[in-house]
Amino acid sequence: MKLGNGYWVAGVSALTAEHKQPIPVYSRVYSTVEKGYLSNNDETLKSLKFLSSHFPETNIRAFDRGYDAGYIFDYLIPRKESFIVRMCDRNVLFRGKKILLKTLAKRYKGKYALKFKTKDGDKADCKISIVPVSLPDYPDVSLNLVICSGLGKEPLLLLTNLASDDNKLCITITKVYLMRWRIEEYYKFKKQSFGFEKFLVRSLKSIRNLDLLLSIATRIYRRT
Repeated sequence: MKLGNGYWVAGVSALTAEHKQPIPVYSRVYSTVEKGYLSNNDETLKSLKFLSSHFPETNIRAFDRGYDAGYIFDYLIPRKESFIVRMCDRNVLFRGKKILLKTLAKRYKGKYALKFKTKDGDKADCKISIVPVSLPDYPDVSLNLVICSGLGKEPLLLLTNLASDDNKLCITITKVYLMRWRIEEYYKFKKQSFGFEKFLVRSLKSIRNLDLLLSIATRIYRRT
C-alpha cells in the first residue's frame, strides 16, 4: 500500500438510546495545507467543543486508541465531561505512587466475568477488574482503570471518570466501550457501500458537500 496526497476526516457519531444505532453528529473534511489549519489535535478539539455545545457533559465520550493524550484529558477533566478512553501505556498514580498501566494491569486477574459475541461472531469470555487511579497532572481527580482480559493477547485498558456504588460498574463501562464497533461499522458502510473515497471532484468544498450528502443518505438507507 502506498500513501499519497489526500484529506483528513474528523468524525463523531452517537448511538441512539433505544436501539444503539449510530448517528453522525459531527463530520469535517480538512486539509493540512488549507488556510487556518493548525494541527490534527486542534481539529480534534474542534469536534470536542462542538459536543460540549450541543450535548450535556453526562453523555459519555468514548475514545479509541490514539486519543489517550494529555490534551484530551486537559479538555475533558476541567469540564467534568464523562469519558471512557482506551489507553496504551502511560504512568498513572496508584496509592500515591507512579506506575505504568501495563505493570498495574498484571496485578489483577479479573473479579467479574463478561461473556458476549464479538463483532466477528466469536465468543469472548472476559475477566474484568476496576482499580482507582489518578493522572499525575490531576492527582486530586479520582478516576477508574478498567482492566478487561480475554479479548486479545494484551488486556483492554479503559480509563474513565465514571463512578458508582454498583460493584459491577466495570462491566457496564466495558459494554459501553465495546459498542463503539457499531460506529466503526457505520464508517465502513459509508466508505464501501457508497464509495466515498472514490469520488472525483475538483475542490475541498465539493468533498465536504459529498460528505454531508452521504452522511444523510447513509442514515436514511440504514433506517429503511
